[in-house]
Amino acid sequence: MAQQSCPQLDILHDLLTTLPNTTIQGIVTDIREGVTEGRVTIMGVVACKLRRTQFDLGDPTYELAVKAHQARIPILCQGDLLKQGRSFTLQHPKNFTLDLDAWIGSREAAQALN
Repeated sequence: MAQQSCPQLDILHDLLTTLPNTTIQGIVTDIREGVTEGRVTIMGVVACKLRRTQFDLGDPTYELAVKAHQARIPILCQGDLLKQGRSFTLQHPKNFTLDLDAWIGSREAAQALN
């Protein structure tokens, strides 16, 4: 019996593997490679679960990612989220910024607990 392509399943598969123009928020957990460019790994919520997402950044954005990593400041970044197996990659990253509102809010919450 020949397997036929089901358009609905193809669309569902694409939705589960690619989310175009997605904004992700997270904490930079790892930085790799050079001083002015390299691969960044963040831990953030993707599809309602805490997951690692990797993407490449160039100068001067990579330097901002290094500072976010050192200070543990949350970041925001947009791009095309791609699921490959169990891994997530953000392709065509843009609008990489520090999420200072989340950072200040978390610091205030921590101080309130003390």
